[in-house]
Amino acid sequence: MTQVKQYVVFSRRWWKDNPDYPNGLEPHPTARRTFIGYADYEDEAREMCKNWNNDFNERHRKNKYSVKAEYTQTLNLRGVQMRGLRGRRRL
Repeated sequence: MTQVKQYVVFSRRWWKDNPDYPNGLEPHPTARRTFIGYADYEDEAREMCKNWNNDFNERHRKNKYSVKAEYTQTLNLRGVQMRGLRGRRRL
């Protein structure tokens, strides 16, 4: 039996446009997530996020939406749609 990885790492936009909010941006917790990878340990997931964020910031100019990597326990995202998963769209 295959053991499920403990953590899933993904990226998403932190803000969305809303002219009624200060600076015209509001938090976007339901933004589409893009799959980056799985990790067995929290330290490994944190390191994956740090590396992804550094690479992303080197390749892209900063924008107002703050695209960032984050992680959570895999069980917290069961059934959530995520771009970048091979052959399927949900965890």
